[in-house]
Amino acid sequence: MSTELAWSCGEWTTRPAAVVEHGTDLLVTAAEGSDAWRVTSYGFVHDTEHALLAPLPLDSAMEVEFTAAFSQQFDQAGIFVRVSADHWVKAGVEFADGAAQLGAVVTDRFSDWSWPRSRNGTAAGSVCGSAARATH
Repeated sequence: MSTELAWSCGEWTTRPAAVVEHGTDLLVTAAEGSDAWRVTSYGFVHDTEHALLAPLPLDSAMEVEFTAAFSQQFDQAGIFVRVSADHWVKAGVEFADGAAQLGAVVTDRFSDWSWPRSRNGTAAGSVCGSAARATH
């Protein structure tokens, strides 16, 4: 069974530069330099991501579909699953080194990035995630 959530059910972690509802689409313009990272091996923290968060029932799943006009290093779109400020996962497509890459950042107090090189370099896709019981 599939249920669609209205965009208004979510709350932004950091409001984007622009947001427009266009039919069932949400058109988002990110603020320059926005990103999500917890303490990294470089020691930096970024808490300026534009994640639209909504509570989900336990053992549910979520899918997002997007198109993006990536042009700048680290432009990205995808899914953000947050348990707390220092326990979260973001996964999606990120423009890095001149091509669209699939990637994920997993954060358990510290963030770590992983990505395989994309075969076709496209900047469109869908990403799935799930909500499970968190234990901390």
